[in-house]
Amino acid sequence: MQSLAQVPVVFSQVFNYQDHGLITETSRGVSALPPLDAHLAAWKKLDPTLARVGLIVGAGHESLRTEAEIAAQNHGVELRIQEAGSDQETLYHFKRIIHEIDGFWLFPDNRILSPRVLTEILQQANRRHVPVAVSNEAMLQLGAAISVSTIPSDIAATIVQVLERIRAGEIDTVPPMTQLSEVRVLTNDALMKPEVAAGTAESGGKGGSQ
Repeated sequence: MQSLAQVPVVFSQVFNYQDHGLITETSRGVSALPPLDAHLAAWKKLDPTLARVGLIVGAGHESLRTEAEIAAQNHGVELRIQEAGSDQETLYHFKRIIHEIDGFWLFPDNRILSPRVLTEILQQANRRHVPVAVSNEAMLQLGAAISVSTIPSDIAATIVQVLERIRAGEIDTVPPMTQLSEVRVLTNDALMKPEVAAGTAESGGKGGSQ
């Protein structure tokens, strides 16, 4: 980023942006995730019985944790949050909370996940009939139950909005990370509860599933 220090930059789709010093006086970001409130709203709509959700994330994501906590409060969900520093610690925390939750919210924190641990988490969750919600629809084929992901056109439109504000000399009024507004919801019906799977469908739209 040093070579671009004097040039306005907008980045997107970087989950661990804090680790790379991407936020500077001349740079801003667009969230790598769909709005967490919309994510949880879609999940709760598909499964109204959802009451206790586990979440494990690495260090440096205080704003994400706050956003998730607010979303949980809005939708009457109890959130169990753990912080991990490695994939083994993630697996340790997961094994401890799997007995206490009826849903697991998986975030794409590659610092604390590995293919082996990710596979084990999905296998254990499915054995215990605990649905796993993700933000990447490709994970449905690996054993996730619900995907609430971003929409490319929404990402592009949001980047353009941020760039226009920067070009207008308003960079100081642009938040470090700008939230997206649309979501795409897909489910793995084989892993949803029977009464839930019967009514699921692909959806997408402003602020939640439609």
